[in-house]
Amino acid sequence: MDDFKTAESENPRRFVCTGCSLLCDDVSLLIDRDKSPSFERVCKRGLRWLAQPSPDGLPRVAGTDVSLEVAVAEATKMLGAARMPGIFGLADQSCETQQRAVELARRINAAIDWTNGPGQAAWHDALQHTGRVSCSVGELAELADFVIVWSANPLESHPRLLESYRGRVVAVDSRQTATTAAAHQFLAWNREQQHDAIHAFRARLRERKKIRSESHVRDSHLKISDSKGADPPSADELFDQLIAARYVVLVVNGDFAKQLGNVGVTALSRFVDTLNSVTHCRLLILSDESNERGAEETMTLLAGAPYGLLLREGKPLFRGREATFESLARSESIDVAVWIGARPPDDEFFATACFTICIGTASESADISIPASRWGIESGGSGFRLDGTPVNASVLCDSTMPSATDVLAKLLDSAAARWLDTAER
Repeated sequence: MDDFKTAESENPRRFVCTGCSLLCDDVSLLIDRDKSPSFERVCKRGLRWLAQPSPDGLPRVAGTDVSLEVAVAEATKMLGAARMPGIFGLADQSCETQQRAVELARRINAAIDWTNGPGQAAWHDALQHTGRVSCSVGELAELADFVIVWSANPLESHPRLLESYRGRVVAVDSRQTATTAAAHQFLAWNREQQHDAIHAFRARLRERKKIRSESHVRDSHLKISDSKGADPPSADELFDQLIAARYVVLVVNGDFAKQLGNVGVTALSRFVDTLNSVTHCRLLILSDESNERGAEETMTLLAGAPYGLLLREGKPLFRGREATFESLARSESIDVAVWIGARPPDDEFFATACFTICIGTASESADISIPASRWGIESGGSGFRLDGTPVNASVLCDSTMPSATDVLAKLLDSAAARWLDTAER
């Protein structure tokens, strides 16, 4: 916390917390007379993020400390010689950094992807068929009267999400969590029961619509148990609550596919679409990293697809799951992998390619490591909250470290100069 002693003298100072994808902008930093920092309205996850030490140290090439210029030059050589480079991470970086990453991918003919598992790709594929019917965090607090938290734990992952919500909360999960303990009702359904309930709900909604259109009577006699599959405990009760609610919000994790698979993701998105024919229903997908929505928006704007892109000879080719980090790691087709992120990559990243470059976090395992300042703390920039609301994070405290945006700008300049030298020869 000592890093914040260099913050501006304005007291209290409002800022955007980049600890999670809620990107809360109503939090404040206070500096007392003894120069001791404290925070107002910051949740426990945000405090853990702010308490992490600032990045320091010199860039490293093959385990040796070097200057930033030398590290950039070596990275340019490595990327210039690569047959198939890949750029990954990005989900906890500002939109400006993400834009520079797309530009670099164009320059070096690289694959680029920000997803860190099958969940994000599964949601994108499912929403291609149903569309994204979502809501803002403010609408959840002010308009919703019924929230279902399905295989998610927002009290731990996004502690302030339900802070201002006063309606009923039902948790559906196969495990006990802080959210299931705090919910008004906890439905302990295993994977098969969750699948059965989703399909049964859709079948009952379609049958209800058919009955109402044919006889204009209410289908109060129709039960979940009338449909195929198992009858999870309290399924009929939950369905009746859904029909009676005025505004339903379904909260799920971005890695929902890990619990219910791709079929479950598709079924749930279609259930939300079907339920909207009866009442207002919105789907709110929780992001693991602070600016996943920004990465999706940036790649769509600049390259025409939200994830899984190959930028060959300046032409963006959408390859979907074939070009995700997970698929490329398995195929071993990447020879130089670039990680851009404030958090260190998993061990799987270093097995992805023959050579690795880390920008934003110091790594002993990377061939080239360039530490950079953190978005929303030592560097500023824009981002998107998980509900799609744009925010702008300012610099909270001073740092001598370059930002990831600055590092990528130097890489772009160096790559352009190398390309000109090659062309002249």
